[in-house]
Amino acid sequence: MAQQWAAIDIGTNSVRLLIYKRENGQVKGEKKVCITRLGEGLSKEKHLTQEAMQRTEQAVLQFAKEAIGAGAEAPVWCYATSAARQADNGLAFLQRLTDSGLVRAELLSGEEEAQAAYLGSQAKGRPVLDVGGGSTELTMQQGACLNGQSIPLGCVTLKEQYMKTDRMEAEQKQALQAFCKSKSLALTKKVLCGQRAEMLIAVGGTATQLAMLTLGLPAYDANRVHGFQLTKEQVETWYDTLTTLSGAERRALPGMEAKRADVIVCGTAIIAAVMDNCGAVMIQVSDKDGLDGYLQRKMEMALDK
Repeated sequence: MAQQWAAIDIGTNSVRLLIYKRENGQVKGEKKVCITRLGEGLSKEKHLTQEAMQRTEQAVLQFAKEAIGAGAEAPVWCYATSAARQADNGLAFLQRLTDSGLVRAELLSGEEEAQAAYLGSQAKGRPVLDVGGGSTELTMQQGACLNGQSIPLGCVTLKEQYMKTDRMEAEQKQALQAFCKSKSLALTKKVLCGQRAEMLIAVGGTATQLAMLTLGLPAYDANRVHGFQLTKEQVETWYDTLTTLSGAERRALPGMEAKRADVIVCGTAIIAAVMDNCGAVMIQVSDKDGLDGYLQRKMEMALDK
């Protein structure tokens, strides 16, 4: 009989479900995503709005029901990241979800989120960059330890601060570039300890979206996205291109997910800035990320009992 495990990731921009199915010694994963923008307005007010919580709660509970219906144990493992960490009502929101009986929601620290991304991506010693809606994590293995750090720099919160017009003005573009490079400099120094990292493993929606754009994919294809490489020049070219387009023009690009078109500019600025600070010449995109790492850890703990 097949075994099923599931976990739900509540991010600043999206809610994601991962179901692992083990059958005949093989483990296969299936992911689903729903963009709910939990962190909407968080850059101005330090609390989650009722509308954002309602959208997110609906997605989380729907995913939980789907996972339980597929054979996963209830309550479903569930975690939240940056938006819930930064909001003064973040913990109360997670308790509300747990009270449903369908999920067991917990809050990950920035370091835990970074380590989960490293574990899930199977980086094999290479530094892992995770750009999310409300935070950015960088992780590197140092001996037997993982040095994972997080900063509150994300594509949703930056979009609210810097995307003041439909088409970015030159001053906005330059200000965003400068801010991302300055804000991420301490992160790269703390994690890399002055070393240069020529290649980064990149996880998260911005990295996978850039791969889709470069490939011109009409729909997400994990097999083609996973392992895809982009040079620093390609990332910078995408930033230059995306900043010259209107929202409608970005949405019309082959491979663009419509609900990411408004935040992709800021996410790309973060990746370019971190690459610059690391001395990286290339990123390798990973479809496997923190959600995979989180579920793998939970499965190991459950099986050890």
